[in-house]
Amino acid sequence: MLDTTTYLLTQQNAAGPMLRQEEPPLIDLTDSDAGGVNPSLGATIGGVISLGLIVAAGTYLALAI
Repeated sequence: MLDTTTYLLTQQNAAGPMLRQEEPPLIDLTDSDAGGVNPSLGATIGGVISLGLIVAAGTYLALAI
């Protein structure tokens, strides 16, 4: 695919627009939190609260319909 951002920025050049191949995004597959590390107490409490809010919102929407 062509890099459309470069094309749009250079289309008014006297020599014409620059057409170049789009570079694939760099994806960092290494996760610093991975590897069997136990979550902290705060992360556990936050996860439980988040799960509770999602379940409550889903229940509310199911009953409201």
